[in-house]
Amino acid sequence: MRKFLKPFLSLALVCALLFALSTPGGAVNSSDCGLTLTKNDNYSKDGCDYRSFTINTGKYPGSYGSGDKTKVLVELFDAGGKRVVNWGEKVYEPNTKITRNPGYNYNENLSSGTYTMKVTVTVVGEKWSGYGYVLDELKFVWNYTITHTQAAIINLDKVEVVRNNDGTYSNKFIYGHSGAKGQTVYMELYDANGRLVFKSSGSSPISYTSGTYSFTWGGYPSGGGMRCQSGNYTIKYWLGGKNPKQATRYLNIY
Repeated sequence: MRKFLKPFLSLALVCALLFALSTPGGAVNSSDCGLTLTKNDNYSKDGCDYRSFTINTGKYPGSYGSGDKTKVLVELFDAGGKRVVNWGEKVYEPNTKITRNPGYNYNENLSSGTYTMKVTVTVVGEKWSGYGYVLDELKFVWNYTITHTQAAIINLDKVEVVRNNDGTYSNKFIYGHSGAKGQTVYMELYDANGRLVFKSSGSSPISYTSGTYSFTWGGYPSGGGMRCQSGNYTIKYWLGGKNPKQATRYLNIY
């Protein structure tokens, strides 16, 4: 008979991470198989967040077959039960200590919310059927909750020339953003010689969660003076005075 592991672990983790175990009934438990799962420290690398764990793969109790193995499947589900990431199933030898490090760029690919990482471990071996040994599986499932809060993102989508009501022209800077409600966009413009020619003082905070945000520049330096010339400009921009991004665009000024 089969049985899922009984709940035995609850961890308070960074990013409100919780660890738990799911549990229907049966007669075989993890200690019978020598199967264990240990949660390791989370870490970030190259924009991805990694949830690491180490498994002792265990062995089907009483099996004498050469087909013994342990399969480990890792998946991520949203609050509605839809699978959003599949890290795949890997097969290991019995009684082997292995580490899986499922990584994902949560901030870029997922909206804020609660997600469940599901680790399914299947221990395969032989059992006596009364007529001979047959292959059997014991399946164990770990679930832990990831509470994800998306950081604000902003990107310069494009710059276009627009005609003002008085017949003059301006450059319109259009930014795509997500999760930036309540924050302010700041911008600096540098000419081809690296001189700061314009610095926005910020405008009203963004009042909506995602979409595009824009403002215009009439081509005059912030400190006054002659209209700037068309050419390549370096654009630095950021939200709330932190982590500036940089782009180069050719600006038509007339």
